[in-house]
Amino acid sequence: MNSKLGRLLCAGIVVLGLDFAAEANTLPVAAGLVAQFQANDATVARGGAGEVTSWTAANDNSIVLTTSGTAASATNISYNATGMNGLPTIEVNDFFVDGTHDNLFMQGPILGGGGPLTSATIFWVGYFHPGRNGSLTDSSGQYAYSMNADGPSGSQFDNQIDDGFFELYTGSGTQRFDDISAHNGVYGIFRTEFHADGEHAGYRNGSTITGGKVADSPSYSVADDLILFGYQNSSGTSGGFNFVGNMSELIIYDRILDSGEVAEVERYLGSRIPEPSTVVIAVAALVGCGGLRRRK
Repeated sequence: MNSKLGRLLCAGIVVLGLDFAAEANTLPVAAGLVAQFQANDATVARGGAGEVTSWTAANDNSIVLTTSGTAASATNISYNATGMNGLPTIEVNDFFVDGTHDNLFMQGPILGGGGPLTSATIFWVGYFHPGRNGSLTDSSGQYAYSMNADGPSGSQFDNQIDDGFFELYTGSGTQRFDDISAHNGVYGIFRTEFHADGEHAGYRNGSTITGGKVADSPSYSVADDLILFGYQNSSGTSGGFNFVGNMSELIIYDRILDSGEVAEVERYLGSRIPEPSTVVIAVAALVGCGGLRRRK
């Protein structure tokens, strides 16, 4: 390849990378935003050992999730300022110690007395990692989030894994979808849609992991009570099935985003994960941009 052309292409890649990173500072879609939780020093309150005591929404400081439950160590939910490849994340583990099952979780209202939700688009950045450091496996399920107490069909928005399979639960029986165990421990963008017509769908990094929209309930009516890292039982507290993995960001909308909005939000979230862009690297390799790295 002509060396001058190669240098121009490399310069273009660097400029694109800078633009891409610059846009990462602000969530690009505001309409219908309920809550945006982002792990950082300002939003995550910690105790002396680094254990997480609360998580405040970045868009509304009146929305606060607090840590509850019991565990052999409060650091089962901990803050790692560099855990997402140099950026902050919340790390969650779950153990069975001396015959006692850990059950730490975070909980709080997010709708400010409003609701119920009849549809939603929920994004989160992170990964499942059952069995990490001797923690529990996912042989009985691990919940990333559970919205509202367990009840009749259409009363919950839940996202979990079981035996490596991605699952959704809305009060009408768990539905099992793709095996995503190959992604354990690998940061990605999860998106779940709960449609007003009673269908739901799940995606990871923009690709379906449920085979598209799937019929579920006649409709949804989900009240205002969010639990992270556990299953919300009919009493409105965690019934176990605790999450093992990392979560760096959680975004909840009270509507279904259109394809353009999804692309914007996922681009924003993708730029929050400080890993080299495979597209940029592929082009850089073709034009010989030695040492090119995506800037944070």
